[in-house]
Amino acid sequence: MHSIGTVDSLAYWTFTDVFEEGGAGDELFHGGFGMITLPGIPKPTFHAYRMLHALGDELIERGEDHVVTRSAATGRITALVHHYPEEEPKSVPASFDDRSVAEVTQAKGRPRRLALEIGALAAGAPFRVEVLDAAHGDAIGAWRALGSPAAPTREQLAHLDRLARATEVRTVAAGEDGVLRLDTAVSPWSLILIEQLG
Repeated sequence: MHSIGTVDSLAYWTFTDVFEEGGAGDELFHGGFGMITLPGIPKPTFHAYRMLHALGDELIERGEDHVVTRSAATGRITALVHHYPEEEPKSVPASFDDRSVAEVTQAKGRPRRLALEIGALAAGAPFRVEVLDAAHGDAIGAWRALGSPAAPTREQLAHLDRLARATEVRTVAAGEDGVLRLDTAVSPWSLILIEQLG
């Protein structure tokens, strides 16, 4: 979100964990930086780019932890909120030789409150709220819950794929005064996409 006004587009280095320099890795979550694993399981980065793509082309508001946009074509409002913990000012949960650096980084931070208001809406305007966090849409967390199998079975891969795609989704509505009020706890390293429906 800090790149708004600086770049025209964003690209990720490699879409999958299979790339020229590193091959496919020794295990399912070997620390590769692709958005998708070798068998096609999406990682949180995949969801992050999908959520960025959902933003509109007109900037309404930008804050330290959020951006609110409108689509010029439809007039629909979309917001994206992130919680990048202040305890980790210089890094992301990246794996290097193993996952230990990522695990230490992901353990940093405390939940915080989100109090977001979007006004000038029709009374009762519906919105879809999608949360990506450690409990929703996190492929590696689901893999760990299975005992970190080195060679997952076909059934385990299908289970991991389902959980990796299972972000938390709910519907909320603007009040009768035309204001959408979202007051919720936001866990560290999470993203929340808020999209106007209809």
